[in-house]
Formats: sequence, structure tokens, C-alpha cells
Amino acid sequence: MKLVGCALLALLLTSSAASAGDLHVNVLGVRNANGIMRVGLFNEPGDFPNGPKFGEIDVPATTGSMTVIFEHVPEGRYAIAVLHDENSNGRMDQGMFAVPLEGYGFSRDAPVFLSPPVFEESAFDVPEEGTQVSLHIIY
Repeated sequence: MKLVGCALLALLLTSSAASAGDLHVNVLGVRNANGIMRVGLFNEPGDFPNGPKFGEIDVPATTGSMTVIFEHVPEGRYAIAVLHDENSNGRMDQGMFAVPLEGYGFSRDAPVFLSPPVFEESAFDVPEEGTQVSLHIIY
């Protein structure tokens, strides 16, 4: 009888654990299909947008719009930073006065003025069942 009770308790604990849904990121306004689109997912305010990422996906760029899917994202608060690395060199190329030469964007289309937005300006909630967000690339 104890074994049945333990098995039932384990089943209840397993089924009540937080599940994770998929996060669909729609990237809009991509100017060309050169290089890769690097999409970083952050869940720690202090890390955004240059520190360690919760997840990162690199996919070939597609002109116009494209969707990147992070699978099994736990419920929580997240922010996204995107780089259109047109020459696939692994970094954002900059011109005079550190002006970006490649496209970038942030969740919630958070505004950029002389520096990237802070986490809370870009943050959104992912519910247990997952969600979809959209952002525009800035060139």
C-alpha cells in the first residue's frame, strides 16, 4: 500500500510541475537575405542585452519577415535582442561614432537612444502555454 501511495504522490507532483510552451518570435522588416539572424532570449535583467542568454537561435536571414521559435520556454519574464548579422562575422559592425551598420531590434520595439534599452523596456511575459511576440528590425 505504501508503494501505491508513493507512486500516486510522484504522479501528482510531476503533473503539477510547471510546463513550458513555445515562444514564436516574428521578426519584421528584414531588408535582405544576407547572413544570419541572431535572436537572443534573456530572462535576467542584468544580462540584457550583452550578457549570458537564456537561449539563442541563429537562422539564415529571410527578406521581409520571418519567425523564429524557441521551444519549451518556461513560464516567466523575458526580453529579446536581435541582430541581423549580414556578413556572418559574429558581431555587430559599427561605423563612425559607433553607429550600427547592421540591423537590430528588441522585443516590444523598445526604443534605442545612444544605448540599448534596459530589460524592463523590452520585457514581456511568457505564460505556461507559450506566446507570440513581434519586433521590427532597425537599420
